[in-house]
Amino acid sequence: MKKYLALMCVAALSACGGGSSSPSTQSTPTQAPKSAQALPSADAASALPVAVKSEKPESGKQFFSGTNASDSAVAFNHADWNKITVEGVEVDLAAVQGESFKNGWQDSVGGSENKRLANFGGNYVLHHSTPDAVAGIVKTASQNNYAFFNGNFTREAEMPKIGQAVYDVSTVSVRGTLAQAYGTGRLTADFESKKVSGSLGYFNKTLTVDADINGNRFSSVTPTAEIHGGFFGSAAAETAGVYQVGKIVGTFAGQKQ
Repeated sequence: MKKYLALMCVAALSACGGGSSSPSTQSTPTQAPKSAQALPSADAASALPVAVKSEKPESGKQFFSGTNASDSAVAFNHADWNKITVEGVEVDLAAVQGESFKNGWQDSVGGSENKRLANFGGNYVLHHSTPDAVAGIVKTASQNNYAFFNGNFTREAEMPKIGQAVYDVSTVSVRGTLAQAYGTGRLTADFESKKVSGSLGYFNKTLTVDADINGNRFSSVTPTAEIHGGFFGSAAAETAGVYQVGKIVGTFAGQKQ
């Protein structure tokens, strides 16, 4: 009897085990999904090349007009700073070849004697140029006076952080349609305290300067006068700017001593 039971167990095991002719139920390995591309680590990112963004001049006022013209009345060409557009007409200061006045100012009356200024119709152009800056006056056919400055602004990375610099400048001021006066001035820039102090001469008077430096520019606004200027060339080698006192507008330019 025991032998019979043993044989029955063996037969049962054979029917449930490997002796079956049914297909194998072995599972196929599941393919792992592709992982998202890993972001570079902080160390790896620091080794990547960094695009250098070209610097533009700091924003700020670069002209005054005797009749408070709109901000769009004068447009500056920062690629060629000898060119400005006044009331829609381009003026090429490099083409001004008129009479030279004291302190380095040069003028020309636009008209037939100068083809580059022919379409400027008898308007008066006066300017002072240094290696990296230009300042000037334009009197338009609309009987408006514009004082302006422009140039190769000192890059902020090259602006001095300490020390002082003294600039001897020359000025020209205009009032109304005819009155015009030349003068001189001296400005001291304290780069550590970020201040510009000094004086500018206009119509036999003195305009006291107490301005704040912001980047490569400086400015001062009081109830009686407004001054805006900038630094130009390597390591702030030059300065130029504009000022307004009532209906008088003027401009200045000079180099570090």
